Amino acid sequence: MGYLNYTLIALILGLSTSVLLKKSSTQREIKGKSVVIIGASSGIGKETDIQNRFLYIFFSNNNVMPVFIALEFAREGANLVLNARRESVLESVVQECKNINKDIKIVTVAGDITESKTQELVIQSTINKFKSIDFLVINAGAISVKSISEILEINPERIISGSENEILENQVPKTEKLKSALTKIMDINFYAPVEISSLFLPYLIKNQGSIIVVSSMAGIIGAPTRSLYSASKFALNGYFNSLRMELAKYKVHVALICPGTVNTNLRLSAVDINTDTPKSGGGDGHSMDNISGSKSGKLEPQTCAKYIVEAGKRNSLLVCIPFSYQISVYINTFFPSLVDYFAKKKYGYL
Repeated sequence: MGYLNYTLIALILGLSTSVLLKKSSTQREIKGKSVVIIGASSGIGKETDIQNRFLYIFFSNNNVMPVFIALEFAREGANLVLNARRESVLESVVQECKNINKDIKIVTVAGDITESKTQELVIQSTINKFKSIDFLVINAGAISVKSISEILEINPERIISGSENEILENQVPKTEKLKSALTKIMDINFYAPVEISSLFLPYLIKNQGSIIVVSSMAGIIGAPTRSLYSASKFALNGYFNSLRMELAKYKVHVALICPGTVNTNLRLSAVDINTDTPKSGGGDGHSMDNISGSKSGKLEPQTCAKYIVEAGKRNSLLVCIPFSYQISVYINTFFPSLVDYFAKKKYGYL
């Protein structure tokens, strides 16, 4: 069977499976339901859709997506519970949401969502004010942008051309830096979502609620310079895919939203960049222009926010955006080397 036939099979499987995964004949009622969004202060979180009970948003560094999600939910009349590290960030988002819908109720909780005391306060504030939860949208996110050799501070070219003494003297991997970056990214991208969803789980089971997890295409297909990020997102996808099957008999819906590169400043606060002495917009001399994979083909956070809301309405299981990335998941089954080629090309590794 030739290359073209395999490609056609992949496309047919991709299109047919995407219909099954993306849409359900029965839609969830959103108006009047409670919604919790865990995310960040300047990324997708600023626009999504729902009405009349509550929306929780966690805002952190440079990821505007939760703000867009919040605005979308506010348009539908959702009552909101907002969480960020800084109260000033919360106040500005509250005002934007109130400008859209003055009748909604908004509660704010300042604090770091990776800390148990903040998680407990969010649960307590939510249940005390709104009694229950119908939708939990998890959009907590941190990223890594360096190759493993950069993080370890080793030079593969010098290792290849040098002697054994060169390795012993100048190319000893700095594993403590790798461990530090990995711990940070797993705390935000994996442990915090698992912990906050676990705390809300009894209320979600009681209400036959919905968990919408904003993950990444990096959790399905790896990419150069995104090793740590991809590892955290693979873990996230694996956990919530398994949880979805466990909770299905209780009619709790779990969706994974996997966008490609989104047009936010999240990459400037990457866990493997030293942000203490920023240069050209990011630590270690990094800027949006010289971080690999950040130059073109980015999704707008407003677009992602709309997909997130639609996933809640339609009981979607997996949503990969944009469409070309959705197809790449299925092509990867038959032609992994081809997908590797395009990933290496995008990130400058050819």
